[in-house]
Amino acid sequence: YIMVAAASASTKRMMESLDSVLLPPMKQKWRSYGLLLMLCSSLVSSFTSLLIKVLARRGVSTFEIIFFQRLVQWGINFLFLLVLKIPRQTWWGSTYEHRSWLSLRGLFGFLALASGYWSVAHLSLSDAYTIRSATPIVCGALSRYLLNERWPLREILASILAILGVWLALKGPLPIPTTRGEGYRKMDIIIAIFAPICAGAAFVSLRKADKIVKTHPLVIVNFFSMFTVLLSLPMDFVLATSSLHTSRFAFIRFGVFEWVFLFLISLGSFTSQYLLTVGLQMERAAPASVVMLIGIPATFALQHLFLKEEVLTVQSLLGGSIIAFSIIIVGMQKLCPFVKDLLISKRQRSIP
Repeated sequence: YIMVAAASASTKRMMESLDSVLLPPMKQKWRSYGLLLMLCSSLVSSFTSLLIKVLARRGVSTFEIIFFQRLVQWGINFLFLLVLKIPRQTWWGSTYEHRSWLSLRGLFGFLALASGYWSVAHLSLSDAYTIRSATPIVCGALSRYLLNERWPLREILASILAILGVWLALKGPLPIPTTRGEGYRKMDIIIAIFAPICAGAAFVSLRKADKIVKTHPLVIVNFFSMFTVLLSLPMDFVLATSSLHTSRFAFIRFGVFEWVFLFLISLGSFTSQYLLTVGLQMERAAPASVVMLIGIPATFALQHLFLKEEVLTVQSLLGGSIIAFSIIIVGMQKLCPFVKDLLISKRQRSIP
């Protein structure tokens, strides 16, 4: 009991200090703070995708991975909600409209997660992220129409430039879909295409819900975890007899290796989702989704280092550099005013 009480107290102090840093963006002097959180979220997600690829190779179903991953994440999220004493009446939304948009965020988030992880499991990591690189285009269009957020030409060009960088990094077009021989199955490609569409819708739904009622990030993560837990196992049963399904009830045969990997995936997913949620509360969906593309070269590098599936070439390095440059284009529009203010304040302090 003493150990649990001590752990709860330390957890509360840690989360309160984390919230004091992340939640009040108006107190931050760096205007690109939200973009930085999205950058960190994407890097953590890249490492999580690598672990998912390893589990998929051992015959574990995509939706079984999602279920156990989000079940543990949901438990961690509930622990933090209790420790931080977030009002329970806000856990499931404040109003009907607010609750509806949070539910849409959870639903589209699950569909994006499911299709994205399916593509990670059945396509190479690099090809899966190529398809997902269209997310900024979807985010920009939806946020312009639904949220009335601006989508300047600079961000549109940065999105197109990032897609070009992805294409270069992956050495050309995707393999021709086919049902036999080499290449990917058509259904795998179709499912992978849903990833950027649903991801864009999930980002916009999150920002819409936060505009209606200022929402604690843990409440948003709570909805997302709930939908993924409730929908992943039924989806696993639906696809159990499909030729697209990898293995049924693989968790029965889990050993220590699989459970350790699932715990690491869950911990990484919670961290990534929390950072992503706070970042999207601070930043518009279009530039935030461009910054998330840093996960593509990061995933490519991880795949090369640990799975030996990709060979780094001059062309792939050039593509990664173009992606990084597109992110710099987005970040500079906020970083430049910050540097200007910093120089002005420094000059003023130097005047006697």
